[in-house]
Amino acid sequence: MRRTTINYPHKTSFFTSSVLRVCASSVNDSNRSYRNHIRRLVLIASQFFGNTLATQLKALAMRGSALSVILWCCSTASFAADIHVLGTDGAWRKGPALADATTLTINNNKLPLTQVIMARHATSAIAQVVDSGVVLTNGDIIAGGGLVFQNGQVTISSDRFGLRTFPAAAIAALMLAPQRTVKLLRITDTSAGAIFANGDALSGNLAFLNAASAGIDTGRRIMDMPRARISLLRLATTAVPPVAQHHVRLVSGELISGIMTSLNNESLLLTHALIGDVQLPLSMISHWRYSGDSVIPINRLTLTTKQSGFLDAGIAPSMDKTWRNEPLMIDGQVAEFGLGTRARCNISFDVMNPATSFIATVALDASYGLRGDAMVRVLGDDKPLFEIALTDHKSHTIVVPLHGARRITLVTDAGADGTTIDDEVIWAWPVVVRQ
Repeated sequence: MRRTTINYPHKTSFFTSSVLRVCASSVNDSNRSYRNHIRRLVLIASQFFGNTLATQLKALAMRGSALSVILWCCSTASFAADIHVLGTDGAWRKGPALADATTLTINNNKLPLTQVIMARHATSAIAQVVDSGVVLTNGDIIAGGGLVFQNGQVTISSDRFGLRTFPAAAIAALMLAPQRTVKLLRITDTSAGAIFANGDALSGNLAFLNAASAGIDTGRRIMDMPRARISLLRLATTAVPPVAQHHVRLVSGELISGIMTSLNNESLLLTHALIGDVQLPLSMISHWRYSGDSVIPINRLTLTTKQSGFLDAGIAPSMDKTWRNEPLMIDGQVAEFGLGTRARCNISFDVMNPATSFIATVALDASYGLRGDAMVRVLGDDKPLFEIALTDHKSHTIVVPLHGARRITLVTDAGADGTTIDDEVIWAWPVVVRQ
């Protein structure tokens, strides 16, 4: 049977008008007209709110009165929470959203999924600590317990996906005690071994892990260590090369990556390389982003830095965190990736293929209160492309055309007062765009 697609100018107003038609037909029209309006309303609910809520509406319409249908619809019309989306054109879009495997639709505006830099949902704050679980070599964080390592495989009873077994080659680390998510972002840069609860470390390869102990092969012998003493186990694996996919951050602190196939007002569906099809309730999602050939986060590039100023090289710029190992915060939200810089700082990177623009959201670090001012510049092949003075402690999304430049430099400099004290800048969601 051919599926009907309804084009709508605005979700809530169109859904409400359909509800009013049901109300009018229940009073003035025949039962057949009423049933036709109900069928149309169920179809609209399926497209707007997903199959689960549409099934509830259909069941209610079959056994309930027109009034109960109308009351249900009125409560559901306000169910859709707006999301904020930053596209590769540098524009922010806000509204209820739907997506298929290729396109995100916000109200009546369509945006290819490959042109979404970041999409933020209106949910609660992200947990900054994950109690236990695994970190995959692609950077994903999966919470759970009951970790066992044997015969080259890791078994976990995950909070989200039940009992799962992963090949050891896909595991970057095992979390046996609570870990701050900011420390897990670049865990693949660290060496293999055990980190103990008191901060001590033991280098070596993981030989086994059971309920009582862990074996660390130091190259000379296998050290049998009590499991209760161990905080984290880093396996001798390397980060997988980045691939084009979406990365979904949950409010629990977990990170799940894969190919997005749909989004409605109930859930986001994606295909994970190891888990398969994953359905994530919107109530659990903080934000998601895309990385691939068209959107390249600069944390995938090789960066060179030069730091000077009041504290000289003592405070180097930090990737995906502040220099105090705190999450990057901008507009009260955590930035999934970015840079924490302090004046005077230059960060340079090469763009191997022609790129159209550099996009980021910049602001003074709000953790310093209302202190500090800074000048932010973007250079292309050492020529000025853009600059902005940061004095108002508000965020600014910048879109910088690159005009074919291959060497890009991000400059954080002192502001009008000429000093570098408290001149700390957050570059949130910095990407190179190729179109």
